[in-house]
Amino acid sequence: MINLTLNSDESLAAATAGALMPPEYAREMGHQMEAVIATLPAAECQLRRIMLPGWYLKELTIPADVCLSGHTHLTEHMFMVSQGDHSFWTAHDGFVRVQAPFYGITKAGTKRIGRSHTDTVWTTFHPNPDNLSADEMDAILLEPWENPYLKRLQ
Repeated sequence: MINLTLNSDESLAAATAGALMPPEYAREMGHQMEAVIATLPAAECQLRRIMLPGWYLKELTIPADVCLSGHTHLTEHMFMVSQGDHSFWTAHDGFVRVQAPFYGITKAGTKRIGRSHTDTVWTTFHPNPDNLSADEMDAILLEPWENPYLKRLQ
């Protein structure tokens, strides 16, 4: 078991600095961090799903000082932070802090655990050549969510 206390960005950075780890450890660490986040007061993030011919965009507005976890992504795609200052952890990159404007690539298998320092707008861009619905696209793009620690809390 990996124990991690999220006291600050610095403790998260120290715990994950250069932490490119085997997938089974990364998944375990992500599950534990997500369980810690679940104990925090709930926050309202606004999700807009935007359908354009040939494209599916997801725009998430995250209030300042919110910790959150994202889905595990099954495909590689582009993302953009168009507003804000946000830190996140992934098994691929360890700890990263980005400020708008920022563009990046999400690799298949990525799950992010993050914290917004300011109000942040994060958008993902997904090709949708068959013009599928948002729900159909999510079924293709996102791994079904499961966290054994949160099942124990219920």
